[in-house]
Amino acid sequence: MQISPDGRYWWDGNDWQPLTRTVPPGSSPAGTSQRQSEPPPPSPGLRGFLIVVLLISDLFTGFLALFGLLALADVKGMLGNPPQNLDAGTMVLITVFELLFVVTFAATAGVFSRAPWARAVTYTAGVALSLTCLGLVLAIPIFIAAARAQLGPAPSPYTLPA
Repeated sequence: MQISPDGRYWWDGNDWQPLTRTVPPGSSPAGTSQRQSEPPPPSPGLRGFLIVVLLISDLFTGFLALFGLLALADVKGMLGNPPQNLDAGTMVLITVFELLFVVTFAATAGVFSRAPWARAVTYTAGVALSLTCLGLVLAIPIFIAAARAQLGPAPSPYTLPA
């Protein structure tokens, strides 16, 4: 439906017909689609979901970090086996496992405490988790929930909605 610039008439294909109601200029009449220029408001329920997914990620990366430290201890001969040479690839892998755990744990702590840096660290944790196959399965919900969750200070129960 084509509406006149003043919002008082619509074009039927032959003539301009008066509308039964006026449409303010700059707005779209009912029945026509218009893209919204602002994002949807944050979803407060997604914060709890994000915390659960981050806790699962903490368990996953915690096991990787623990097994990495056990492998390092085994290579150094601390678990009863004779010491072996530590190659650079093994050390890089162990370091990546430890950093994965640190980043996901920091993201969980930030979201849980509603820190102002929580969203940035959560995105960083999602990117870091994407380095592993199982981590990619966890990273997708982290990205989605972090984008829409209310991570700032909790709204006061005494303020009226705008």
